[in-house]
Amino acid sequence: MRRLELPGRGEDMPRLEDRDIALIRKIGIPAVKEMIRDIVYLPLI
Repeated sequence: MRRLELPGRGEDMPRLEDRDIALIRKIGIPAVKEMIRDIVYLPLI
């Protein structure tokens, strides 16, 4: 599996920022998984 290189995130920086964690807590893990599925699979259709 290849790694995505995200801007502003390196080896010394956390993968998730506080606002990312807050969003995950707000909408829940199942909703995040569905968003990820849509982002990944829709371009393949």
